[in-house]
Amino acid sequence: MFYRLAYDLTRFLELDPKSPTVMHAEIVATLADGDVRTVRRVYNSTAAAPFSDKFSDKFSDKFAGAVATEVQIIVSGRGVGGDGLDLAGRVRSCVHRGPQPVSLMTASSLRGEDRGAIATRCKEEAELPDDWYYDGSVYVSYDGLTRTNEHPRLDEYVAAYVKGLNEAIVDRNARAEEATNALRGVTITADEVTA
Repeated sequence: MFYRLAYDLTRFLELDPKSPTVMHAEIVATLADGDVRTVRRVYNSTAAAPFSDKFSDKFSDKFAGAVATEVQIIVSGRGVGGDGLDLAGRVRSCVHRGPQPVSLMTASSLRGEDRGAIATRCKEEAELPDDWYYDGSVYVSYDGLTRTNEHPRLDEYVAAYVKGLNEAIVDRNARAEEATNALRGVTITADEVTA
């Protein structure tokens, strides 16, 4: 969100000189991830070399997924007061609505390379059923009626692989639903605007 907001707050400088101009922005977030801590990021778009100050390098990837109990955004510039800059609306447009659930896999939805890797592993590991043999090029049933390039137990291996994927997907979807539910109470308000 911070990177999208930074882009959104500065991109109009290039588009329309009559638009509100954010010259300085500061984002202060209170994170609650076990222990409460405050992190800060400052943006200056009017310096000779515009910068984004990482303030003690606290905005690194280690905060990805951290829950913020409060976020304050303070901006200053030209035309940002009154109706000039709808900061609350801009923030709302950047808000992450939570991860979307992932669909469960099926044997037919596997990529060809995944199925090929499973087939190789099956050929190397799996014992043939009692009524099958390998003639050096194909698998043959003892009655000779069925000949196939695929190991007779390949479907078992594919099913086990899909089951493992789906267990991980169910776990991921449960965490995604938790994260989405946590976002339901989020509100964005403009507390104070001064010209």
